Amino acid sequence: MAKTQREQYAEAVYELKAAGTPWAAVYEAFPDVPAATLRRYNHEERKRRGELDERARPPVARADGVTADEEELDEDAIWAAAIAASQQRRAREQRRQAQCVEFDHGPVGIALMADLHLGSAGVDYERLDADIETIVQTPGMYVMLVGDILDNWIIGKLMRLMMGEEFTIDEQWALARHVLRRLAPKLIASVSGNHDLWTYGLTHVDHLRDTHARLTAGVLYHRYELPLTVQVGGAEHVFRIRHKWKGSSIYNPTHAIERAALFDKGRHFDIGVAAHTHVSALVRQFNNGGQTGIAAQCGSYKVFDEYAEAQGFPLPNEGAAVVVVLDEDGSRWGTNELASAARYLQRVYLN
Repeated sequence: MAKTQREQYAEAVYELKAAGTPWAAVYEAFPDVPAATLRRYNHEERKRRGELDERARPPVARADGVTADEEELDEDAIWAAAIAASQQRRAREQRRQAQCVEFDHGPVGIALMADLHLGSAGVDYERLDADIETIVQTPGMYVMLVGDILDNWIIGKLMRLMMGEEFTIDEQWALARHVLRRLAPKLIASVSGNHDLWTYGLTHVDHLRDTHARLTAGVLYHRYELPLTVQVGGAEHVFRIRHKWKGSSIYNPTHAIERAALFDKGRHFDIGVAAHTHVSALVRQFNNGGQTGIAAQCGSYKVFDEYAEAQGFPLPNEGAAVVVVLDEDGSRWGTNELASAARYLQRVYLN
């Protein structure tokens, strides 16, 4: 006598379960039959075969699923992912240490701008506007940003400072986008400052990097430090760019840069660039291991600073952006007078 479809299903399910097949795999084998029906078929087949004598013994529980003794994580897969991530990180770091911007000839002026603090009522926006126009219009002049693009008071006790701000956070980022769009043709590198990184600290989203990716794609960027070789003709000029450096001195505004040049031998640089302190904009030469190094300290466009006044900080000089001029013979010099560097380059390229 031919078996009914139900009997065929029951035998098939029974054989799979007798072989130790998990219910999840049984369900996949019969996708058109409800799971509860398959379990009932198996029970009926076991009963038909005499495996279940309900009066001979109490019922026995059989668990099928994810049990407590199972390892939820695949150790081998996680280890392979860790190896792959390590290799990717090492390759990325090697690229970062070897990054370079090339110019076929000189002279080239690298303007260094920092501490714009967009959104603050204390910013000299008129001067910032003029400096941006000078950089964009000067032949042979390019720009690197050295952090604190906006005020961004969004963390902890500092949030109360937003009550006195001229612009909201949304408006501050709008100001930042405006500046980046204007500088885009001349912008070659950027690092974040502590104010910019408050967003990253709260959300682990690097909003400044994402904004660069949309508006200034191709610009070299890092949250903390940029090692960068600028090649002008056949001459190399090695930069190390950070918003904030380790160490300070009330007598020497560029102490932290010179200290790093002396002690951090693994990361040699010819030109160290710093910001953050708001003390003064200046460019100083110093003895860099028997050669002449340059320490560039960016000034701030936030010229009216109630906090600095309340703390009694020294009055900064009139500088904001600083410029380092590089040439193909290896020579380099700097100034905290953007207009002077612009006039020099204009006479070179427009006469």
